[in-house]
Formats: sequence, structure tokens, C-alpha cells
Amino acid sequence: MLHPGARVGELHLDRTRVAHLHRTVAPRCLGLALRRELEQALRRLAWMVVEHPHGYELDAFRGTTLFWREAQRLGFEAGAGDTGWHLGFLGWYQRMLLARDHPLGRRRLQGRRWAARTIWLSRRELLRRYGGQWR
Repeated sequence: MLHPGARVGELHLDRTRVAHLHRTVAPRCLGLALRRELEQALRRLAWMVVEHPHGYELDAFRGTTLFWREAQRLGFEAGAGDTGWHLGFLGWYQRMLLARDHPLGRRRLQGRRWAARTIWLSRRELLRRYGGQWR
């Protein structure tokens, strides 16, 4: 649980990198390739948290994503009962980006309720899962 005044880092996905993977990786292998990329990025983040003094000040990391179910497999917690106009707007924005950037276009949005949620990863969980020798 975060306390008032906790320092939180904001996470963003490199959509250019994801688009590159869509162009260069076979569709049946894409999910695994994306997971590996994300795990590698989280290992780099864990290293940065330990190796850079300002990293010690961060208590948690957060992001907003349509893929919050998948993010839970990486150790994130999805915000329960997220509400507010900003999540509705971010969800709409991310759905538009997904339709624009995904090879299937708007068809990628079919068959699932695409609601954005805030995801959280504590510093402790980041280091436990991805810290390796830097624990």
C-alpha cells in the first residue's frame, strides 16, 4: 500500500518497438516476443532503480493500459474499481492507437471489452521479480 507523498514512476510503452516486432516476428510468436521484451525492460528498470541514487526514492511504478490482464502476469496489480473521466479518455485514446498501429487495424478491437486500467508495480516486487543480482 502506498502512503501519501510516495514517489511513483510513470511507465510508458515504446510503440515504435512494438510496431517493429509486428513487422519482424511471426504472428504466432509475437506474444512471447512481446513478453520477453517487457521482461527485459523491467530488468533494466530494476537495475536503474538500484544503480542510480534517485531510484531509491521511487516507491512504485504505474501505467495505464488496455492490457492490464496480461500485465498481471508480469507482477503488476490492476487498479480495482478504477473510475474517472481520465481513464475513459485514456482508454479511448489507447483503443484508437491500437486500431491505428496494429496490423489488423480496427479488427483487433473486436471480441473483447477494451477498458483501460491503472497498473501498479511496487519497488519491492520489481526487485523481487527482476532484480537478479541487484536485490
